[in-house]
Amino acid sequence: VNHPCYPEGYQETTKAASIHSIPCTASHLLTLSQASWNATLVGTGNATECRMAIKQIFNFTACGQSQSCTFDGIYQPPVNGEFFAFSAFYYTFSFLNLTRGQPLAIVEDTVQKFCARNWTDLKSSYPKEKEQRLREYCANANYILALLLDAYKFNQTSWSSIRFQMKAADTDIGWALGYVLNLTNMIPAEAPEQAKGQERGLWAATIFFIVLTLA
Repeated sequence: VNHPCYPEGYQETTKAASIHSIPCTASHLLTLSQASWNATLVGTGNATECRMAIKQIFNFTACGQSQSCTFDGIYQPPVNGEFFAFSAFYYTFSFLNLTRGQPLAIVEDTVQKFCARNWTDLKSSYPKEKEQRLREYCANANYILALLLDAYKFNQTSWSSIRFQMKAADTDIGWALGYVLNLTNMIPAEAPEQAKGQERGLWAATIFFIVLTLA
């Protein structure tokens, strides 16, 4: 099976059952005989075809001709303001040396050229990089472009408002930290006081009992 997101010359053989064990493909049921098939993925290193394949993950048809819709029929206002792209966005673009605010045309050209490189050439150029990561940089970069350009609808003009960074104000940023900070905003600044009220008659009876005991 040709795989446009893998570098040319890369090959990997895997069982069909493992491909269909993830949520994206679980709905495609396999027979017992099909599950035992072996599939050999052969990299072709084609960035254009890779991005087209990735775009199939998103349901753009649900939006019809609406310009204020992203995918799956979800409302998407026009992008406005400054944006931070961190975590996997930063690490992928940092590897490709694309975190210095390069124009979109240069970003797309760099991704095209990287995806077209041969697997042997990549391994010799990045001997310290884990092969699992090295083989997926082309796919990751095209996923980021598909998400930002086709889904969130950044363009040549608004692309410059995205900053690919690992830190903000000398502080590491990540989705997990942001999620935790969001949850802590829901915690009261002080613990709520708990007071248990009693009926007036019960208090009177208690005081009478104490006085009687002392007497």
